[in-house]
Amino acid sequence: IGDDPGAAARLAAEIVPLADRGLADVRSITSGGARLRLSEEIGSARSLLASAGVEVEVIATGRESPVLATVLREAATNVVRHSSARRCTIAVEEHDDGVRLRVANDGVPLAAPGSGSGLASLAARVEAAGGTFTAADRGDGTFALVATVPG
Repeated sequence: IGDDPGAAARLAAEIVPLADRGLADVRSITSGGARLRLSEEIGSARSLLASAGVEVEVIATGRESPVLATVLREAATNVVRHSSARRCTIAVEEHDDGVRLRVANDGVPLAAPGSGSGLASLAARVEAAGGTFTAADRGDGTFALVATVPG
């Protein structure tokens, strides 16, 4: 943003609706409302990442999964908050063991993974659904989160 007040205003105009939607979703979920839809979260993640200047590639051939929708929401937020990513790939694909979400980016987290409770909470949620979860620095300057749920 630097010294460009116009850039700050444009970013705020993009981020405020996302924040409002997030708040509405939290209220809905905590009051027993509708479940998250993965297809909608892909669009939200794309918008959030793009508004932060991250180039986004999406590969979406897998079916809906509320658990993976939750994981994607947190993963996209983590890319923006905890990395210096310039590029991010979001892939949702069918595999023999179920539906797999992969969120990979070229910005190694600024803090060591696991230093907060977010990833542990996501892992517990995925594992409670009978799935598997990994999130790690791949050692090549990239970070990848992979969650698979049966289906």
